[in-house]
Amino acid sequence: LQKVGPGTFALWMATLAAVHDSILWLLRFPGEAEAHLKAAAQRAGIDPSRLLFTDKFPSERHLTLKQAASVLLDSLEYNGHVSGLDALWVGLPMVTLPGDNMARR
Repeated sequence: LQKVGPGTFALWMATLAAVHDSILWLLRFPGEAEAHLKAAAQRAGIDPSRLLFTDKFPSERHLTLKQAASVLLDSLEYNGHVSGLDALWVGLPMVTLPGDNMARR
């Protein structure tokens, strides 16, 4: 979550507001961020229960679980790299934007 800034989070909250039966599935890393992000979701008018935090999984299980998602929303500050490759590998579409430095391609 250190790769997610306020701009990305605001876009993700707007997406949750627009897609009413959606959830945002995030890695619980660092664990302290969970309470802060749920509070930020609440302030944005999003039910915090729509943010799902999970721990890291072994690679094979991670790829299997990723197939349960509908789309990967990339972050603006630091693009997905391995997460993006994993998503594409299992056929999960990814929404991203070009950037102006190596981390943002």
